[in-house]
This record gives sequence, structure tokens and C-alpha cells, in this order.
Amino acid sequence: MKNNKKIMVAVLSAAIGYADMVSAHSQPGAIGRKNSKAGGTDVYQVTCFDDGTGAPDHLFLHVRDLLPRNPALISVQATLATTGETTALSTDWGRDGDASFSVPDLILAGGASGIYNVSVNKTRSKIIGREIYLVEFHCQTALGEHTGTNDPVMLQNQ
Repeated sequence: MKNNKKIMVAVLSAAIGYADMVSAHSQPGAIGRKNSKAGGTDVYQVTCFDDGTGAPDHLFLHVRDLLPRNPALISVQATLATTGETTALSTDWGRDGDASFSVPDLILAGGASGIYNVSVNKTRSKIIGREIYLVEFHCQTALGEHTGTNDPVMLQNQ
């Protein structure tokens, strides 16, 4: 229980510390345990819908590796739940806690409204510890305008 509280405090502190980067569709998280060297994957479900702005055409997303510094890398990918179509992987190659997000930005064209599974993963690391991240995502129309995007639902927490 104490470890869960420490993780939540770290994640919330990181999110508050980077409030300038947090938008309506950002999800902070942490992968790994205090005494673990292994990699891990968090999985979220995001639903795109027409909120009156226009029909969703694609999901845009990228991830940012926050402090503390750890040599493990954070990456993100998405899958359209109905077809299983997957984007390429996007990795944050910068220094932990810098202002840059992963490259390239991912755009997964799903056409109409739909459900996307978003995976955030940590590579294995020789250094013990967790990685804290911020994933940013937006459902957009074919013209790149923001449209209906639900809050993510966590399916897997590592």
C-alpha cells in the first residue's frame, strides 16, 4: 500500500510540475516498480466520436518521458480496436524531463468513430526504478480539427 501511495504521489507531482504541457487529453502514468529492472506496458482505451465539430478521421498521439532520469526509454503505439491496425512505434529519445515529445508524432487513421487501444511501454533497464510519462492524444477530423475524445480508460497498469 505504501508503494502505491508513493507511485501516485510521484505521478501527480510530475503532472502538476508539467501543467503547462497538460491538455484536456493528457494522461500521466508510471511504469515499473521501485525494485524492478524489467520493462512494462500500460494500456489505455480511447474512444473518438463526433461531438458536433465533425466526424473523427484519426487519432493523434505522442509521449513524453518525465523525471526522474532513467536510461530506459518510453514509447507509445496505438491500435484501432475493430481492425487491429497498428501504428509505428514512437519513442521519446530526448532527456528525461525535457520539453520534447516522442518522434515521430503518430497518426492512426480509423475513419469514423471508434475505439483505440493506446500502449505506453518502457524498455528494459539495467537501472532499477520506474519511468514516469505523459501521453498526449487527440481525436481529429480529416481537416485536423479537434473532435470528440473521451477520457482514457486504463486496461493494464504495470
